[in-house]
Amino acid sequence: MVRAEVLKPFKWRATDGRILIYKPGQRIRAPKERLRELEARGYIKIVEPEADRLPFPDPVEMIGRVIKEVEGFYASGALRWARNQRPELYRRMETLEREIDQLARARALGLLKVKLEHWRETIRQIVTEFLAAEDRACCA
Repeated sequence: MVRAEVLKPFKWRATDGRILIYKPGQRIRAPKERLRELEARGYIKIVEPEADRLPFPDPVEMIGRVIKEVEGFYASGALRWARNQRPELYRRMETLEREIDQLARARALGLLKVKLEHWRETIRQIVTEFLAAEDRACCA
């Protein structure tokens, strides 16, 4: 048995006859012989035996790290301001949070990392615009 990371989405028939659906970022474990063709066609990347012994990153740790980064630049009141003044940004943030939750539950770590980066940058944009609006308001 080896582990592999899914690079492109695909469906696969399990030995018990079920059809399994895999998405990019997911990790799978199967006999190497069954994974060779998928690897050759670029659907998966087999994780090296040395890396196979390392534990997979924990989604909770990944999320926690990004939250700590956001805490470093967050300005109090920015989300309330975005909800009222930039509702499209606020909705984007909420949508990303729902997607992050789903990806964390599915342990789709590759996609989770991408969505966490988008979420962090959305929060950064909200804070930047909020601070600019505060500066304009105080100096006008």
